[in-house]
Amino acid sequence: MKDEISLAFNLLMESVQKEISSCREQIKEEVEKPLIKNKRKDKIALLTQRVKKLESLSKKIIDLKESYRKRIYSSNNKVMRIGKDKKNKKEIKLPRGLKTPQEEYEIPILKSIFELGGRGKAKEILNLVYEKMEHKLNDYDLERLPKSNVVRWYRTAQWAGWKLMQKRFIIKGYSRGIWIITKNREEYLKNKNIEG
Repeated sequence: MKDEISLAFNLLMESVQKEISSCREQIKEEVEKPLIKNKRKDKIALLTQRVKKLESLSKKIIDLKESYRKRIYSSNNKVMRIGKDKKNKKEIKLPRGLKTPQEEYEIPILKSIFELGGRGKAKEILNLVYEKMEHKLNDYDLERLPKSNVVRWYRTAQWAGWKLMQKRFIIKGYSRGIWIITKNREEYLKNKNIEG
């Protein structure tokens, strides 16, 4: 039940973020259209107002989710307990929707590689990723994993890097721990204006 509620918060946030992206895309299209001043200005103003309202809603959802998490998980330590199950000696998995999703790390990883000239050591790249994502990371992301003692966000970012390798966005360098962005993806991202 509690996992479903966290998932519902995440689904709601995804929907709001998609709507914000859609509105921003519509604003961009309106700006690029030939001039029909009054109609265009009115539509852009309405879309901009909608984006502001959705961003405000997004902040309220985050606050509500955090409030929910604190109340529910602090009142029931068995649900909160993330770590090793003493009886079975297995690591208990974090319920879905509590940590920042792996996909959220992909663009910051690519941006960080750009900043380092198209290649870099994974540790340097992930340090830059942390700077870009620090404001998004929650308490669960900042916890240490019991088995490896690695901070959860770092492990998730490593998995995101591996996923980017599977997608052929980046490749491993000859030296251990070097990530290199592929040329076709570099061009793709430059065309999408994601490098900055």
